[in-house]
Amino acid sequence: MQSGRIVLTPVRAVRGGWADAARTAAGDRMRLWGGLPPASRGDDGLVNLDPVVGREIAKPRPALVVSPDELNAHLDTVVACPMTSTARPWPFRVDIIFARRRGSIAVDQIRVLDRERLVRRLGRLDPQPVLARLREMFAD
Repeated sequence: MQSGRIVLTPVRAVRGGWADAARTAAGDRMRLWGGLPPASRGDDGLVNLDPVVGREIAKPRPALVVSPDELNAHLDTVVACPMTSTARPWPFRVDIIFARRRGSIAVDQIRVLDRERLVRRLGRLDPQPVLARLREMFAD
């Protein structure tokens, strides 16, 4: 697997980066993307991943929606890959720059999330590098 770097274009700046966004989200009432239409593939938004079990990635954090729009329009769940500010050179992570901070998309932590876990949209990015990494991981 090859390493790739993508840059997220935020819809609006999140002052203080991911940590402030997570703290804000923890105090927010859970809303479906802040009253916006259903999620689309390539949407990046703040999601609440708590409660978790074992080694699952935790706390409110940005995540990239990777499920097809056809599913997102008809189901009350989305498939998303959480983002982390901890960049590691692992082959199952996609390096990114978000809110002027380096991090990665944790493809190995892919999750099916109920829409109630979706707090708000943060931006959009091209999901193709993540989808390519998923194909590499699961095609064999």
